[in-house]
Amino acid sequence: MRALADDTLLTAYTLDATTVSASGALVRRLRYAGILCAVWAIPGVIAGLSLAVLGGGPDGPMPFSLQRALIWQTLAWLSWAPWSALVIWLVRRMPFRRGDWGRAALVHLGIVPWVVVAQLLWAVMLERFLWPGGVPSPFGQHFRQMALRLTDFQVVTYMAVLAAGVALEYFRRYREGLFAAERLRTEMVQAQLLALRSQLNPHFLFNALNAVISLMDRDVPAAQRMVARIGELLRLSLGADEAEVPLSRELALVNQYLEIERIRFGDRLTFRVDVPPDLLELSVPNLMLQPLVENAIVHGVGPRLGPGSVTVEARRNGEQLVLRVVDDGLGVQHAGGGSGHGIGVRNTRARLEALYGDEASLQMRTAPSGGCVAEIRLPLQRAGWS
Repeated sequence: MRALADDTLLTAYTLDATTVSASGALVRRLRYAGILCAVWAIPGVIAGLSLAVLGGGPDGPMPFSLQRALIWQTLAWLSWAPWSALVIWLVRRMPFRRGDWGRAALVHLGIVPWVVVAQLLWAVMLERFLWPGGVPSPFGQHFRQMALRLTDFQVVTYMAVLAAGVALEYFRRYREGLFAAERLRTEMVQAQLLALRSQLNPHFLFNALNAVISLMDRDVPAAQRMVARIGELLRLSLGADEAEVPLSRELALVNQYLEIERIRFGDRLTFRVDVPPDLLELSVPNLMLQPLVENAIVHGVGPRLGPGSVTVEARRNGEQLVLRVVDDGLGVQHAGGGSGHGIGVRNTRARLEALYGDEASLQMRTAPSGGCVAEIRLPLQRAGWS
């Protein structure tokens, strides 16, 4: 019974999805038909207004009511809507490509006479029914007169529709090419970010576990507190898959990491986070600051004989968000990433380039205190999270 129920639900879901898809296709076709009718109704209305004002016919000028003129000319021009749809469909099925345009040209040359005859017949019928008092001449004679007057116009109109169809097809293919290129670029960036993150997380975890091991022999309660902090830090770093997060979330992760390191270093490490509240919801790359803070502690504060400090700050500079990680350690020449070779610094640079291109940068320089400054500049953008 359970299997039968599951099969029934699956069948119902499939039918519903098919219905939704068919409904969407019908809406698209109706919208497309509406656009074509609107395009051809515009010259029809203009011609109807002109006819109502100026009048005219085989026997000389004569007045037309506005209603009759608008109906007549709008119906005459709207008849091109289905032919336009046919031409656009043919252009898509048999596009004018290099080396293969002859076949498409022959198809359209074969269609033109039929379109012209159909349009002439429609014009004759409209004129005979809508001309005030009717047209007294026989149908055949009327058709020949209409052919002399309108054949050239019908051929030129068809060629104009064909040219517009070819232009639309080239534009469609160009737009699809742009979308495909952008989609490919997005997929490549996501793959690159995933690869970089897969390198960074094990690197961080290895260092954190080494810190626990170093504490186990001399301060077991501190090691236990560090394990709890590492668990919370891993929850923050591994729980979010977004490429970008609010700065507030990134700072929460950095605070957890600094608390871990303060357990490890004790009074030797002090830290400060200086970020204005109005910047907390700005968007930054996920897991970006922690590698730089780790770099500052491992290569700046760690080798010092005395106490050291790390400061994380954020400022707005025009249309840029400026983030700095400052230590008072041994300087940029000992910072591990000064030349871009440390894994944290190297990965951060690569992620910034993948996400923002030339709009973002990471620079390492000597701090006024003699330590190292890691400065990140990002385009200013508000995160999409509340």
